Amino acid sequence: MNTLKDRLEELMAEYGLTTQQQLADFAGVSKGLVGQWFNGSTGLGAKPLSAFDKKTSFSINWLADGTGDKYKTHVLPAITESESEDRIRFPRLNAEATCGAAGTINDHYIEVVDYVTVAAAWAREKLGGNLNKIKVITAHGDSMEPTIENGDVMFVDTAVEAFEGDGLYLLWYIDGLKAKRLQSTVGGGLMIISDNSSYRTETVRGEDLNAVHIIGRIRGAWRLSQF
Repeated sequence: MNTLKDRLEELMAEYGLTTQQQLADFAGVSKGLVGQWFNGSTGLGAKPLSAFDKKTSFSINWLADGTGDKYKTHVLPAITESESEDRIRFPRLNAEATCGAAGTINDHYIEVVDYVTVAAAWAREKLGGNLNKIKVITAHGDSMEPTIENGDVMFVDTAVEAFEGDGLYLLWYIDGLKAKRLQSTVGGGLMIISDNSSYRTETVRGEDLNAVHIIGRIRGAWRLSQF
């Protein structure tokens, strides 16, 4: 029987996870939520699916509902010589990050819906980092204007999973997926900043920092019409 519990147990076996707590740490969620997955009272949401997508070779479609191939069938290919001289494509996901007061909760599983193709020279100059880890996600809301506007596509470096200095990040915090500016504070805290001054800055300290889960660093944000 192909239940969510069965699929998660297969993932655990392949990645050496022996307890529900280890799976919770692996996915960046609470042990209580993992218990709900196992008893069938709730399914996988956007945050754990994003973690599984980055950390495993399993297809998130298969993990979410048992459909399709078990393993990923369309991993972003390595940059070829021909692409390096011309164009590079990045996968665009069916997820939105809120640039507003509350986060966007993507209640569907995340998958690649199409690709954004850009000039290779532009990508290397503007995006830097590991280009094979860049994912494209749509911004929703006005809290990051004028830096990021509603409907902009954001180029997110998913190789970055921790705060590495002041800048723009995609993060999961309290109520959903958000695009925000992070800045360190004296004492090791983080300020979660909206570039639109109409929105307040939130400061997170101490144990509350455990609630801030960095999905990636935003290397750039533009309108698709630019390409």
